[in-house]
Amino acid sequence: MSRQFGASTNGTVTAMLTNAAGPNTVVGLGIGVPTTGLAKCALSTAIQTNAAGSTPQLSATVDAGNYCVVVYDLGTLTSAIDFSVTLVYP
Repeated sequence: MSRQFGASTNGTVTAMLTNAAGPNTVVGLGIGVPTTGLAKCALSTAIQTNAAGSTPQLSATVDAGNYCVVVYDLGTLTSAIDFSVTLVYP
């Protein structure tokens, strides 16, 4: 699932996966730019994580403009999960 956000100035975006179904749930977390089509977000940086918590797992330097954050299945999920992401951006 992707969500768009807008950076009003140059700076750093941080993303924190704050909840993801359980400690053994591994998902992808990425930051990119919005696109059309099925993906809706062209990732510029991404990680695999099962470390949901309150510290940033991913950061990216951005210019002012539109961006997106994505949480995605790496092919290991057997059903939909609940998750939460916290973004901090300029």
